[in-house]
This record gives sequence, C-alpha cells and structure tokens, in this order.
Amino acid sequence: MSVDATVLRKKITEVALANPDQRYAPVGGMCRYTEEDGSPGCLVGTALAELDAGLDYDNPWNEGSDVHDLAMGGYITGDPQDVDWAFKAQTHQDAMVTWGTAVALADTAYPDDEEGADE
Repeated sequence: MSVDATVLRKKITEVALANPDQRYAPVGGMCRYTEEDGSPGCLVGTALAELDAGLDYDNPWNEGSDVHDLAMGGYITGDPQDVDWAFKAQTHQDAMVTWGTAVALADTAYPDDEEGADE
C-alpha cells in the first residue's frame, strides 16, 4: 500500500491543528511511527494511522526511518515537494517542537501551491 504525499500533507496538517500543543517524545529515545502497543507514535505516524495506512510495529520502516526513506521505498508517492514538506514537519517535531509549530515551519519552507488557487 502507498500513500499519496499530498493526502498525507493534508492529514498531517489536520492532525497538528487538532493537537497543536502536542510534542512527540520517542519511547526509549527511538523515533517510531507505531509504538509496540499499536498506538501511533509521532505526528506522521498519527496521520498515517488516521489514513488507515499505519505501519505495523514489526515493519522494518517503522523505526529509525524518515519520510524520505518511506518515499524511496515506495510507501509514500506523489509530489516531491509534499514529501519534502512532510520531512520538514517531521524534522521539527523530532526536535521536540510542538506539532502546530512544526507544521507552520514546514508551511513556511514549502508553501502549499494550492492555497489561494481559487482566488
């Protein structure tokens, strides 16, 4: 199964808007998309789970890989800018920035080309 990068970007934004003050604290210091109990780990992991595309705990991509790794492995497909955007949000949340701020910083670095397209 693959996830479209633009769909993922929108879902990450939605998750961050719903939980703007959330900070990701990796269990045992290792970043994971899905924790051992099956719950979503990070911002991207939560978005993937809400898209019914979450990674199993035993999936080799689950631990220590980033969004670019998932894209290179074919798990995330589509617009490279949206992959880069997700990576930027992920990098900020890994640095203990709140999810709302992580998405705002990613938006600054990679503005959404669709915003204002109808104006």
